[in-house]
Amino acid sequence: MHFYMRNVFVSYQSPLLCCKQVQNIVEQLTAGIRYFDLRIAHKQYDSSNELYFTHVIYTHAMVVETLQTVASWLESHPKEIIILACRHFEGLNYKMHEEFIYSLKKIFSSKLCPRDV
Repeated sequence: MHFYMRNVFVSYQSPLLCCKQVQNIVEQLTAGIRYFDLRIAHKQYDSSNELYFTHVIYTHAMVVETLQTVASWLESHPKEIIILACRHFEGLNYKMHEEFIYSLKKIFSSKLCPRDV
């Protein structure tokens, strides 16, 4: 493997090189970030249906609340396009996953990219 490509893959895959987000979602949007890698999780012993973000550890930020903040930001920036890559879904059962999809549709409604695009 070429030296440059090896460094790219090592940096991308190494858990030791991940960094902590110090900016909240609005600050990241304002700074120009338009792609978000959102790893959704339900805490193992949490009796609520709250979903959180995770990247090895759970964040304190709740998913629905954060998505509502993004939707609000989009209202005041109608020409912007944001990609939310939601994945992993650690600890979610079928019902929680369905509720998450419902929340996405409710929060973003007409802002979601249609399936036929």
